[in-house]
Amino acid sequence: MGVEIRTERRPIRTKKFEVELVSLKKLIPHEMTIKYALEAFKLAVQVDGMVNHPIIVDKTTNLILDGHHRHSGLSALGFSKGPAIFIDYNDDNIVSLDTWYPKVRHPTQKIISEFEKEDLIVDECSNDFIDYSKVATRAATAIIGNKTGHWTVRGERELIFKIIRDNWLDDTIYYDNAKHCINDANERETAIISWTYSKKEILEGVKSHKIYLPKTTRHTMHYLVENCDYPLSKLPVK
Repeated sequence: MGVEIRTERRPIRTKKFEVELVSLKKLIPHEMTIKYALEAFKLAVQVDGMVNHPIIVDKTTNLILDGHHRHSGLSALGFSKGPAIFIDYNDDNIVSLDTWYPKVRHPTQKIISEFEKEDLIVDECSNDFIDYSKVATRAATAIIGNKTGHWTVRGERELIFKIIRDNWLDDTIYYDNAKHCINDANERETAIISWTYSKKEILEGVKSHKIYLPKTTRHTMHYLVENCDYPLSKLPVK
């Protein structure tokens, strides 16, 4: 069900972010939501009677950086506004962009077979070490494998991750660190390491209303964002 393994330390630096009540219609999503996560959020806020965390938004474009399920969940519950903070997306000292790295609990040859059905090009790597630069430079779309061997994959990035989600979502764990992901994969598992979109690409996608698959982007705040604990009773309804 898309379990997350986080290795990054939580930020300890603090910065005052003003929580604002904003129209949900004005905020722009860039990723699809996950059904079970959306339902879990809706249940939690109704039980708690409050929204614990604000939606994090780019102050220039109204792009949602973190909080897609909060945005969709509040709207689905009939609210017209929600708590949010606005930040400068282009400031790497405030927020950085990476991706999630899935590990599928199935052998690599099984993954390769599904990839090749969709005309993705898969080549076995002859060297023992993993050349992450092939992904960083986008010479390869992804590196897949485990501690016993690895392959490069070329083709459409979104197709690779659509195949994974369509076939093995319930057997997938997502890591925030590429090396941890592949080192943690045994011979019966497969890590998928792909490149990260740039902030410029994400912002360009806003213009064309591009919506990515879940877990495509991973935005990391470098300052601690405190809970807002905003009561549902104070949120305006549609």
